[in-house]
Amino acid sequence: MKKNSTLAYIVTIMMVFTLLAPVVIAPPVQAAGIPEIVDQMNEIIPYLDQADKDAIQAARVSLQGIPLNDAQWDTVLGVDTANNLLTSQVIAQFDGADDAAKTAAAREALINVAIGLGNIYYSQNATVLETDLTNFKETNKATFQKLFGTTTSVDDLYQLLQATRGQFGSVISVNGTYLDNLAFGSNATLVDTIPNVLDDAMQNVLNTNPAFTDFRGKLEAIGWSTTKLINQQKELGTIIDDSMAARLGLAKAMVRSETTLASGVPTTFAIDEVIPHTILIMGRDATDIVEWQSSSSVVEVTTDTQTGNYILTAKAPGTATLTNPAEASDWIFKYDVTVEGGTLLASGYVKLQLKNISGLTGGVTVSVINAQNETVNTAVVTADDGYFELSGISNGTYTVTIAANGYMTRSIPNVNITAGTAVVIANSGSPIELLAGNLNGDNFVNATDLSVLLASFNKTDQDQGYNSVANLNNDNAINASDLSILLGNFNKTCDSYSAWILP
Repeated sequence: MKKNSTLAYIVTIMMVFTLLAPVVIAPPVQAAGIPEIVDQMNEIIPYLDQADKDAIQAARVSLQGIPLNDAQWDTVLGVDTANNLLTSQVIAQFDGADDAAKTAAAREALINVAIGLGNIYYSQNATVLETDLTNFKETNKATFQKLFGTTTSVDDLYQLLQATRGQFGSVISVNGTYLDNLAFGSNATLVDTIPNVLDDAMQNVLNTNPAFTDFRGKLEAIGWSTTKLINQQKELGTIIDDSMAARLGLAKAMVRSETTLASGVPTTFAIDEVIPHTILIMGRDATDIVEWQSSSSVVEVTTDTQTGNYILTAKAPGTATLTNPAEASDWIFKYDVTVEGGTLLASGYVKLQLKNISGLTGGVTVSVINAQNETVNTAVVTADDGYFELSGISNGTYTVTIAANGYMTRSIPNVNITAGTAVVIANSGSPIELLAGNLNGDNFVNATDLSVLLASFNKTDQDQGYNSVANLNNDNAINASDLSILLGNFNKTCDSYSAWILP
């Protein structure tokens, strides 16, 4: 199953929606329509990554940097091509002393329309968008009236938008090439195919729906077509967004804003439960066509060997963020799940050799480590009696390590923890004892540790160069007593324990 390629199909459909807005809605926008468009943009902005915003801003800067006399505008307007927007019918609507003057006036007016539409499309900020919409309306009002007259209402155009959106599925379903390009094509193929899909959808509406006969007639009267309008946007995008980063960023944000968990899908689970992860993109089940990853070992991500579909399993107590798909920059959907625990328990006692009047101490770190060498739970022993307890550990086999500064770390392998059964870690019923003298942390008391102690010999905690790790008997002085303790453990290494007390 080609999961990411299928996702590209859905991204593409949303990208078509994005492209449609500036072509259809923006030119005749009324005051009442501006807040609605801004509200729609506000639903998308939170789903733009910073890289997307940077690409969009770069496209706007590039757009504003093209002089009016630049030959690239002829490419955008399709001059001397089959996509020419600067038709004789358009030129005839503008004033001028001769044909050349009328052509120049029409060209400048259409360029200003293209710049305004580009600013609206390449927007990442609702405040800027509102300003752009208002400016577009005021700046291009005269041009729009010259081209289309005053009888086409914004309601007509909103209805055209909705009707066109409703044609996408039909267009794609009857064109096998579209589906193949959208589902399995590269980014470049997607960008090339999108305008064609949009063009077909708009033509379906204009040719079959009597409500839009008048608008189709106005386009034809000035020698325009939906193909020409869409190619204008394509050419402009190629010039100011040649990497496609801005267009793809907007498309992904649209998809993210239209993606939800299916109704009733839970987000809290018990250990070893399989997590249902049904997501809907535009109301369509997209659960198994995209990749998944988890932010932590709280949730395990595997694939079904038969179908290739993803299996998400709750493995340990805590919270994990599930991301879809796996590539961080291309995420489509994120949500948090909580795995509940607390019935599984590992506990025990720790005794430090000396350094405490009672022989039992705080400041000891007890860690539970899984087979992947990941620490899944940690406790610091602070009680005077040396007791430690770790709860909320999922079923499995672990290594328990017990460590304290200046002592040899105990490592207890193959600790099997089973649901509902408390495991007490002990040495034949007695507290686990950490042996003193491991001053350099290598779990071996030898000449290296002796040299550490001798470097502070006969010093107290008031003296410069005093090393508290060598104060093995906790009397704030490093002397013969500490030396005796170290020598008593000389050439010893940390051993492991296999004796357990089970309740």
